[in-house]
Amino acid sequence: MVWVSHLKEEKDRKDFEGYLRNSTTIFDRLRGILHEKKPKPSKQDYEKASWAYYQAHQNGREEAIKEILDLINFYVDK
Repeated sequence: MVWVSHLKEEKDRKDFEGYLRNSTTIFDRLRGILHEKKPKPSKQDYEKASWAYYQAHQNGREEAIKEILDLINFYVDK
């Protein structure tokens, strides 16, 4: 788990994992905020003169949001 990779001691890892698992309310709210911020394409997006640059930017935003969502989904299947 990337969340505890900085910790050397097993006890510290277990303690930190417990802290993370007790923070699910915060992660649920963050997940909701990130889903709200995901880019939603519209017809007007394709009418922009710099459409390719805009699309690349939106793809980057979506990839960053996906990466964060992957990081906070550690407890969903547990």
